[in-house]
Amino acid sequence: MFKFPAPLCIAAMLLSAATAFAHDPEETAGLVRRAANLQRSLVTSAKLAPPPCSGIAITLPVTIYGEMTPSTCQNELGLRDDVFTISPRRGQTLTVDYSSTAFEVLLFMLIRQDVSGPDVSVSWLSSGVSRETMTYTIEETRTYRLQAETLWDVPSGRQPTLGPYVMKIGLSDSTACTAPTLLANPAMSTARLGERAILNTAFMATDPVDIKWYASANDTTPIGEGVPFSTPALTQSTTFWLRLSNACGSSDAIPFSIFVSDARRHAARR
Repeated sequence: MFKFPAPLCIAAMLLSAATAFAHDPEETAGLVRRAANLQRSLVTSAKLAPPPCSGIAITLPVTIYGEMTPSTCQNELGLRDDVFTISPRRGQTLTVDYSSTAFEVLLFMLIRQDVSGPDVSVSWLSSGVSRETMTYTIEETRTYRLQAETLWDVPSGRQPTLGPYVMKIGLSDSTACTAPTLLANPAMSTARLGERAILNTAFMATDPVDIKWYASANDTTPIGEGVPFSTPALTQSTTFWLRLSNACGSSDAIPFSIFVSDARRHAARR
């Protein structure tokens, strides 16, 4: 289990307190920035910081269907980070509409100048809130990083909750179109005999996007739509196939394999 050094605990609790007790938005935002900056400076001074999470260059507008998993990059504080880079022009307006139901104190959204530059805008989903929107007018033509970041639950010492989120990103005067693109290769899933499996995937695409699931790679009739997808009850190990498409293009059939175990057979062997 990751444990903060004592000074980092103080900074992290300040960050947690900011979301829990501050009611004025400006006061809360100020506390959050101060706590985040304190955490980063303490970690850097202690020489604990790993290399920054690499960013995926994206063209706007685009929607990110993301998912925080155990393999998602961890930043210098042990927080899970999905990072995307954009190159807007001065005067353009950036909008980020983001949502998730997978987190308790869910998701920090940060707009940052370059890799190590300052945060220019910070927003977050707090307990009981599943959707927020942030807007920022670009003040300087340069590369910016958009970061989706989980928050540690410091009092209990648990790791951040993992799960899916959606981030719809728009930029004024931008009409580019992005074909569906996977952000991570599907991992093998497991399920017990007779149970259903929940399949999800991380990808980006310009909306609207068709998300259809098939029983085989050559089928033309889908058995489900959207993400996450709940399979039928499983009687054996199998593979389902996903196809993504929008006005800009489509993906090849993407396989999602599921290993099905028979708990009764294992019990009988013992």
